Amino acid sequence: MVTVTLSYLSGNHKIYILKVTEKVTMGQEIPKFALKAYAFLYDKYKTKANFTQQSLSEFFSISMRKKVFSILVRKGWVIKKDKLHYRCNKPENIFKNIAEDFENKK
Repeated sequence: MVTVTLSYLSGNHKIYILKVTEKVTMGQEIPKFALKAYAFLYDKYKTKANFTQQSLSEFFSISMRKKVFSILVRKGWVIKKDKLHYRCNKPENIFKNIAEDFENKK
């Protein structure tokens, strides 16, 4: 049996989180700090504007920003446009990819 829960982060930064439970390993999860970073970036830039890692400078140190962007790019939540610029992926694309990954792992 598969349980799917759709919820969103509270506060001004609303991003829908899809939680699928069926033998989900820790490697598939995205840390809460990365989710909050995506929520902030999506709220500020949506999917049309480019931004740099400097966009998170008020929240994270340089090394932590690198970690956050590495996670978000690897998971497909943020798209790397060139060496310095990024863009948020559309939430519907993210959920579609999560569902496809889940189906492929069955």
